[in-house]
Amino acid sequence: MCLRFRSAGTLPGTHVNRVSTAEKMRPLRRRSRWLLSTIDACMEAHEFMLSLHAQGIPCGQKRVARLMRELGISAQLPKHRTVTTHSEKGAPVAAHLLQQDFHADRPNQKWTTDTTYIWTKVGWLYLAVVLDLFSRMVGGWSMAAIQDATLVVQALQMAIARRCPQAELTSSLGSW
Repeated sequence: MCLRFRSAGTLPGTHVNRVSTAEKMRPLRRRSRWLLSTIDACMEAHEFMLSLHAQGIPCGQKRVARLMRELGISAQLPKHRTVTTHSEKGAPVAAHLLQQDFHADRPNQKWTTDTTYIWTKVGWLYLAVVLDLFSRMVGGWSMAAIQDATLVVQALQMAIARRCPQAELTSSLGSW
């Protein structure tokens, strides 16, 4: 049986009418200028493949990824250098009541707060958290698109409603 396949010039499992990768890439390369003008800067190979399918161009994700590499296109998020802290020189700074003593003997004796920011596809998201130093449990939190006093106040109100404290409150510098 093997001799019969060899005499025909093919072996089992080989494809006589196989199209090379270069031939499959040719239609995509021809449209490379059009591709460059329509591609989104943050588009990944999978998303780009779906948009090509919508245009009637059949291709796979690996082929699109290869083409994107050849064209020097990579899915990168824009670099953001947004200033998130607007402190005024000479502005009063809240007193740091804990004096670096983060030990608490019982629940709700000492709380601390902090704010941070998270980059999302639609912009910055600000998060304020109130933490009980005894249990290290998050007592309250709040998220908003802008960082202002209401962000911290909402987190504090949630913590008060959930924990019912009998404690003095302090925060990290700049949060109040």
